[in-house]
Order: sequence, then C-alpha cells, then structure tokens
Amino acid sequence: MSNTLPTERILSYLELEYERPSYDYLRRLMLAYRERVPYETASRLLRYRDIADPDARVRLPEEVWEESMSFGSGGSCSDGTYALKKLLDALGFDVKMVINSEGEVTRDADDRVLDFPRGPSHCSILTHVDGQNYVVEACSVHVVKVPLPVGLPYRVDVSGRTDEDQLFHYAIEPLGDDYYELHNIGPDGFSFVQGTPLTDNARRGQMYIFSNRPVSDQEFEEYMCWAYQKGYSSHHLSFICRNRHTKIEHRFSTFSGRLWRSVNGPWEQVPLGSDLTTTLAQATGLPYERLAAGLAYLKQGKR
Repeated sequence: MSNTLPTERILSYLELEYERPSYDYLRRLMLAYRERVPYETASRLLRYRDIADPDARVRLPEEVWEESMSFGSGGSCSDGTYALKKLLDALGFDVKMVINSEGEVTRDADDRVLDFPRGPSHCSILTHVDGQNYVVEACSVHVVKVPLPVGLPYRVDVSGRTDEDQLFHYAIEPLGDDYYELHNIGPDGFSFVQGTPLTDNARRGQMYIFSNRPVSDQEFEEYMCWAYQKGYSSHHLSFICRNRHTKIEHRFSTFSGRLWRSVNGPWEQVPLGSDLTTTLAQATGLPYERLAAGLAYLKQGKR
C-alpha cells in the first residue's frame, strides 16, 4: 500500500517537528509515541466483534493514527507496530518490518533454530540510522541497539527511555541463522510479555525470538490478514499505557487479571475495585465504551 499518512497532523499530535533521521530524533519519536499511542487490544477485539471478514478486520496505519488522534486509542502488536513503521518511513527513516515469535522454537542437534511450532506471534521494526542497526519495539516502546549479525551474547541498555527511566537492560543471544533471543534482564524482574512479575519457575526475562529476516510491506499485510484469521489477540484484553502528564505507567492483562502501576520505579499492584471497566478507564485514559465492549466480547466467549 502507498504511504498516505497525514504526517504533519501526526507530528503535531506527538508535539514534535520534522527533522532529518537520526538516533536522537528516533529516541524522541519513541518517547512521544509511548505517551500517546498505547499498546492495547480493545480496538482489535471490536474488529472481531463487528467485522466478519478476517481480511476486512485488519487495521491499517491510517486508521490506527486517526483513531489515536480522535480519542486516544492505540494498537496491538501488529497494527500498532505497522502504524509506527509507516510514520518512520514517511519521515525518511530506513525501516523494515520483521516477524518474530514469543513461543517455543524447534532446534537441530547443534541447537540452531529451525522453526516456530506455534507460528509467528510478534513483530518489530528493524532500522538503520547513524551507521547502526536498531530494533524498534512498539508494544513496550524501546529501541535496542543491535550489531547484526551477533557473534556473541550481546548486552545493551534500553535506549528509548529517559535517564530517570532506565529500568530495563537487554541481552541478545544468537540462536542460529538470523535468529536471536532477546532477554529482559531488568533489576525488578518485570516481564514485558506477560505484564506481571516473573515467577521463579519462569525463564527469567525472556521476551521473544527476534528474526533478522525483514519482510516487505505487502508480505507484512498478508501476515496481518493471516493473524486475524488465526484469531490472534482475540482472547485477552491487555494494555500498556503511560500518562504523558503524570508519567504514571499502567499495565494490565486479562491473562493475569492484575493491574500494575509504576512511576519510573518499582511496580506496585493496583486494586481493581468493584467496577473493572471504570478502574481501567481511569488508569489508562482509554474510552470507557471501548474497554466495556472489549470485556463484554470476551465474556461472551467469542473468538
């Protein structure tokens, strides 16, 4: 598809101006994106509820940005990441989509990755700027510097956060041809993937298997249609929202049924109260009606 984003309106929404691509500009774009375009699956649940044709359910970047500018919604893994990719593309960044996996991997006798038995289930952006490769993660919003290919386990700081917000560090470990395991090794042991503190029995800090195999926009849109056909993100309501005024970040998932809160520090659990929808709306700023509709869809057990 052609890139027809209203770039000037989006930059105004993010409270930024156009600049030449650079790492510093990328970092500021990501910080603004983090506070205005939350990771959330409520919008995706409404597509499952309202649209029967899986191909027509796909939220393309223009719609994601228009809805975000209209009432503060965001996007799930695929549509939110693709919307960000298209913005970076329009701003002149060298960006490509990559499709990864959060699940188990099949390995050969030499421990090299052969396949994702659960299928692809996560995506991110690969960009090259200022002579360096970066993995741009839209869901949890960070920018990880990666020298690809990685010859040895490589540990990096999260680069997309303010100096006061350096809570997480990452390690990238090679698994085989073009595959790398990205680990969160944050001091507080908080998992970006599940949205809850990791247990002693969980593999501490694993995020996902990164695939250094970029795909074209057409291939990625075909993947989005496939993901809707498979019902991805149709069985949970989750969000990661940061208030740009208070800097308070909330995370929630119906997987755990727990709401977490942080202000550039340790995470604390927030009581849900008697009205879950009201609690979530107050925490996130997301429209009450969309959250209520998403929760009602899940309660009906429809996928």
